[in-house]
Amino acid sequence: MRTIRFGTGKLVIGTLAGIVLPVMGLPMLFGGGLLAILGVVLIVAGPLASASSIKRLLGDGVALEYDAAGVRVATSWSSERFRWSQVRSIGRSQLVTRMYGFIPVNRQNFIDFKVEGGVFGTRTIRLAASVLDVKKRDLDSLVGDLQAAHAGQVPAAAMEPTASARPERGRDPLEGAPRGDAFDADAALARYLAHRPAPQPEAPAATPGLRPRPTFGRKVA
Repeated sequence: MRTIRFGTGKLVIGTLAGIVLPVMGLPMLFGGGLLAILGVVLIVAGPLASASSIKRLLGDGVALEYDAAGVRVATSWSSERFRWSQVRSIGRSQLVTRMYGFIPVNRQNFIDFKVEGGVFGTRTIRLAASVLDVKKRDLDSLVGDLQAAHAGQVPAAAMEPTASARPERGRDPLEGAPRGDAFDADAALARYLAHRPAPQPEAPAATPGLRPRPTFGRKVA
């Protein structure tokens, strides 16, 4: 079993940031317009982020845990365990914060788990990479390891919705009939040629009529 823990220092920073954000957002309330909206967001999000970080500090510190049976993922307030058959896909995403709509000022990476459940049959659990005790350069390796563990336990038909469109193994590629281990390609080709419809004879092209050649000289009676 592999266990990925939260970074203690990162959680402490998150706790302090949750205290500072409301202080920053309070003066923005008097700016009006979008500035006031941003102030409200900071005032509300700050305590929530701080409470989440404190809870993780006081807990077992496990952010991600997986083995051959399944995976356990920590959410904001608890943790959930899933069997690999309940996991649809595992990937990585990035949230880019931009100033004035086009100047990137912050990039936050996530590990996304699409699992069974939710209103539409699936839901996504996003685990922020910034709070994990994992170096940034090792994030792709961690995601690849999770995908390999998932692929090793889930049947290919459940992971590849287009598998039915591919030819079934163990079938004659020329006739479509089931074949045994002693498949003879030459015999299959001979059967195909024997049952192939005969080509239709082509109609001969019409020959244009010969025009009489002109004669010259005196006509003899």
